[in-house]
Amino acid sequence: MQTPDMRLLRSFLAVARERSISEAARRLFMSQQTLSEQIRQLEKNLGVPLLLRGSRGVTLTPAGERLATGAASVTAELDALVDEVRRIA
Repeated sequence: MQTPDMRLLRSFLAVARERSISEAARRLFMSQQTLSEQIRQLEKNLGVPLLLRGSRGVTLTPAGERLATGAASVTAELDALVDEVRRIA
């Protein structure tokens, strides 16, 4: 299993927050098709479905809920680390 890259995790987090691929795509300034492909790639990399897609948006699966919680912490920590390193330079 391959560790997903941060770009895919951030895209997933946007979908998890918005509960909508189209709204998340709009906020990320990308096409809905591109964002959907990123989510499919992330699901393939992890080997589990993360979203249940419906006509009224998306619902997170239990795996998606867990990933959203963990990825939010990881991305916040990474952002803080990058800020700290940049201040040192």
